[in-house]
Amino acid sequence: MQPIADPHSHHQVIRAEVAIELLNGARARITERIHAGPGLTTQERERLEAAEAHLYHQVRNLDLTDISTVERIISTWGPRLNDPGLFWDAIR
Repeated sequence: MQPIADPHSHHQVIRAEVAIELLNGARARITERIHAGPGLTTQERERLEAAEAHLYHQVRNLDLTDISTVERIISTWGPRLNDPGLFWDAIR
């Protein structure tokens, strides 16, 4: 039986999983904010929904062989998820 795709290195798979976890963590925070209560304006809600959709698109289209994109996601979103101020500034 032949593989259906080229084999990937263990490193590529692990780094892609880290990037996906970071993007999903960001999506979770945004979704939590959207559903936290009635304090959002329609414009704020739409902006947050668009940001969440953009992150979802990134997760769905992540190419684990594109290590530069994977590493960019990790270096960008890792610090943002560790610093709430930095995170929400980036989402605005």
